[in-house]
Amino acid sequence: MHKLVEQIESLALFEPEIIEYKSGVEILTENARNKSLFILLDGMVHLFKDEDSRRKLPVTQIMPGGMFGVLSFFSRKRALTTAVAEIKCTVLKLNVHQVDMILNSDTILAGMGRQMLISNLMQRYEQVVQLNVQLKTANKALDTEKKRLSNTLDELDAAHRRLVHQEKMATLGQLVAGVAHEINNPASALANAVDYLTAKLPELFKEGENADTKFAFFEQGLGVAIITTSEQRSKIALLSKIFDNSKDSVRRKLVYLDDSLLEVAEKYARKNRMDQLELHLSYLETGMQLRSIRLTSGRIAGLVKSLKRYSRHETSQIGTIDIREGIQDTLQILGNRLKEIEVEVSFADHLPQIDADPAELNQVWTNLIVNACDALNNRGRIYIRCTFDSQCLFIKIGDDGKGIPEHLRDVVFKPHFTTRNSSGNFGLGLGLSISRELIMKNGGT
Repeated sequence: MHKLVEQIESLALFEPEIIEYKSGVEILTENARNKSLFILLDGMVHLFKDEDSRRKLPVTQIMPGGMFGVLSFFSRKRALTTAVAEIKCTVLKLNVHQVDMILNSDTILAGMGRQMLISNLMQRYEQVVQLNVQLKTANKALDTEKKRLSNTLDELDAAHRRLVHQEKMATLGQLVAGVAHEINNPASALANAVDYLTAKLPELFKEGENADTKFAFFEQGLGVAIITTSEQRSKIALLSKIFDNSKDSVRRKLVYLDDSLLEVAEKYARKNRMDQLELHLSYLETGMQLRSIRLTSGRIAGLVKSLKRYSRHETSQIGTIDIREGIQDTLQILGNRLKEIEVEVSFADHLPQIDADPAELNQVWTNLIVNACDALNNRGRIYIRCTFDSQCLFIKIGDDGKGIPEHLRDVVFKPHFTTRNSSGNFGLGLGLSISRELIMKNGGT
């Protein structure tokens, strides 16, 4: 570069302005107006971008023969970078008029000037290409790291939700087990009382007039079959012709009598012994009420048994189980939700037992059936089908609701996803993420 200075001096074009800068001196300031082109003769200059008021981001180094301030000089815009002397530097400073004189000279000087500019621009272009490659590589690595961190956060979130859910279910299991225990005591007492009365009352009926007939009416009540409303109306209409002087309450009881006891009732009616007819029918009703108590206490006992099996979260562990038991227990527990819903359950013959955690599978059946109830708005049909082949057990739970919209099928298993809201839309996915995790945990898909 000293040759350029020598050519300028030998041609006497102008007096070169050569400046020496000490290390650390700021030669050009970012965003400042720049009217000069700088050529480094000796030393080294660093270019920086101001990241904030206290930090500067290194851009590149200028070595002897290099130029800086080029873009701001030719574009007449503010300086893009700050130039700082890294070590003691010697710089040739040119103004617009001087650059024009060099480039428009008809001597070797013009070629030297153009060659310097082209070389400088090529170096800058090469630096830009290298920076872009480095930036893309860094961005790719950053994207990979972001994805890894995102996956880790998702896993942590899923683990947290599992722990919260397990804690809730464990607490619920303890509460349900406690309630079941409290219900079990009076239910057992009731069942014992029913057994006692069933055995004792026939002995009491054997005393007094017409003891055998009274016992026959009582026994009829104990074993009475349920009849439909339409059958009841039809029978009442027929009996009204025979027992035309009897009360409606009497006729409603007469429909439960078999042919032999109806003959006894007719005999009392013909003799106008309505008091004896009503007395004997009270024995029938006693048997019916006792039967109702026995069935109710049996249902309570079955419900308690289901509650105990369903709520064993705190002690539950992998064991050999019958899948039908868990599904039937779940249906028993959810009986209140299923009052207006037709439930069709189909189990293949000789279903094999499987190794699984029964409490966790009960959570899955509960969640799927409750979602189906919501989808049906508590009216419709739910079907549960269990089949198997040589390797797998298949459980299919479905309903005749609207189905899952196409645009939601890819997101129903995402954590926290639900379509339940205040507008009344049916629920499709709440809890499906945890349900899937529990199924996978137990070796299923």
